[in-house]
Amino acid sequence: LVDEYARLAFHSARATDQNFQLSIEQDFDSDVGELNVVSQDLGRVFLNMVANSCYATDERRQAFAADGDASFMPRIWLATRRSEDHIEVRIRDNGGGMPPEVAEKIFNPFYTTKPTGQGTGLGLAMCSDIVRQHGGTINLEVAEGEGTAMIIDLPLVPPADTAEQDADSLLSASA
Repeated sequence: LVDEYARLAFHSARATDQNFQLSIEQDFDSDVGELNVVSQDLGRVFLNMVANSCYATDERRQAFAADGDASFMPRIWLATRRSEDHIEVRIRDNGGGMPPEVAEKIFNPFYTTKPTGQGTGLGLAMCSDIVRQHGGTINLEVAEGEGTAMIIDLPLVPPADTAEQDADSLLSASA
């Protein structure tokens, strides 16, 4: 699921800008197993987060290029890990990171750092809601000027209200 939606986000960014390049490195835990999740909803989370990483890394690439340095390569790292009671999905990029005052607001509805017309400020607020509905959390690691990591923790056993949803909308998905 992570891989599928990461590739979709990359191809969307590439369709917008033919010069956009991105190196995607993967470290998926082979013991991650399966989770009962609403795959379309979690897919939106992964799509949004990777799209944000694409945007941040391309912004940094353009800043380097404006300074005459074409050596910067946009890169994201996708990783999954299983622990005793949860699965961790980590999406990390080498974009510009963000200052603390921005980091503390990014999950607020209608807050965006993108230029007018390019972001609604609903993406990460919606992601946070979806992850919470699955009983999980999102944590943020920021190295200002170096990149951002979004860490999504999902429980192995979903909360009752997620588990009771219509079986047609649930998919046993490999994270």
